[in-house]
Amino acid sequence: MKYLKTCAALSLALTAMPLSARPLGADTLQYDCGTVKYQNPVSATYQINNTTGKPVKITKVLTSCGCTTANYPDSVIASGSTYNITLTYDAQTLGHFNKQAAVYTTAGSKPVVLTLTGLVTGEQYTYRGNYPYTLGILKADKDYLEFDNVNRGETPSLKLNVYNATDETLQPVLMHLPSYLHARAVPTMLAPHHTAVFTVTLDANKVRDVGLTQTNIYLGSKLSDNVSADKQITVSTVILPQFGSSAGSAIGDVPELKLSATQLDLGKFGKKKKLKGTITLTNVGKADLTIKRLQMFTSGLEVTLNKTTIHSGEQARMKITALAESLRKVRTTPRILMITNDEQNASVTIQVNTAF
Repeated sequence: MKYLKTCAALSLALTAMPLSARPLGADTLQYDCGTVKYQNPVSATYQINNTTGKPVKITKVLTSCGCTTANYPDSVIASGSTYNITLTYDAQTLGHFNKQAAVYTTAGSKPVVLTLTGLVTGEQYTYRGNYPYTLGILKADKDYLEFDNVNRGETPSLKLNVYNATDETLQPVLMHLPSYLHARAVPTMLAPHHTAVFTVTLDANKVRDVGLTQTNIYLGSKLSDNVSADKQITVSTVILPQFGSSAGSAIGDVPELKLSATQLDLGKFGKKKKLKGTITLTNVGKADLTIKRLQMFTSGLEVTLNKTTIHSGEQARMKITALAESLRKVRTTPRILMITNDEQNASVTIQVNTAF
């Protein structure tokens, strides 16, 4: 690895090339370090991908001032490989900073430009608040994200707040994101006893199925962190079905769902291994009501429905069984999701309450 400190006043008027023009790829070319304590150097690691289709070598890295150093590999980087470049700012000057590094390679004459920003302050900040979930060495305000009742074409976002309770600067990252999720942290470098906010954005068009889709992502403290169960965050997404206009809708010839309850209280398990209850579904509309999907948000429930097509004026019975052994391991409230062809009740959630 080469370690470079450039002392020349380069005064780089650098602008990042469009993504399509970059000889090398990267998840991000800019990191926000947030608040940095005076004279406490801060580093950021950039993951660079060799997408050129051929081996490349870094020929030089020029930084915008002597206060910023770059650490990078001096060996040949194979096609398709990923490698790291680390920038370190010495934080010797109070105030905002915006530092850049130009990475030159054998792939072309134009550099890839990396940027490091933040604010150096003389004050030591300690956060005191409620972050009840420990995920690896970070703490978070939640370990479950829900995108409820999303239509195709929408791109909703949720916030995940994290807290660094350690005495070292961390680079938090959300790992194993599926293609339909994107996450960005601000700041990207998290100082000791400071907080960061992840904005997690969903692209509904990239979710394959209507109804409930669940996945697990993981909160890491650095780009090269390992995935483990103690860093897990569950993400649930409910995509609504699309309804077309029809003559039947105009004259009221549509299904209409009426439930006996949207919460089912089953009481305490005590010494019982199972608790049972029933929800009644009634179609008070004038067209057939269809239950398109019936899904559980958690384990620990068994559900049966005596029919999935309910004619006008008819009823169906949903029998629900809660299993004590499985529910003891569940972190969230047990719920059942129904997707129907009733446009006013396309997505219906039934909460199941139990106690031990």
